[in-house]
Amino acid sequence: MSIKRKFALMLIIFVALDAAIIYFAAVPFFFQVKEASAHLISQIDKAYELENKIKNLNEVEASRKKYQEYSEKIDAFFVDAKEPIGFIEFLEKEAEASKLSIEITPLVSRQFQIALKGAFPDFVRYIEKMESASYLIEVANVNISEGTASFLIKTYSK
Repeated sequence: MSIKRKFALMLIIFVALDAAIIYFAAVPFFFQVKEASAHLISQIDKAYELENKIKNLNEVEASRKKYQEYSEKIDAFFVDAKEPIGFIEFLEKEAEASKLSIEITPLVSRQFQIALKGAFPDFVRYIEKMESASYLIEVANVNISEGTASFLIKTYSK
């Protein structure tokens, strides 16, 4: 065998070995790097997602505290349906302040029949106080005669 043939054969063997090494060693290594990179990107995405969820949760918590104050203020407008004692005491106190005698008759849920006795200007003052009260109420069926007034109050309860 001549030197040229030996050299060519050795070159072919060397190239084949290099190709085999690249194929069996480097290619799996690159696939592992690719898989590791994809896993790392996935973990980073999950971390960003968790960070955003935590940020949103903190914003919701801050908003909840803010709106809870408003909710409590709004609740004060409604009559407690189970125990309307505070509302009835308000009606009686305002009647006394307006120099009227009052008789309150609870009707179906959220409705009260009010009978008042006194002077007409006192009735007007009492109704004005009812309108400016911190309760959500609707005055209906007003009947005013000499010295007496009666009306139906519909309340909004929580």
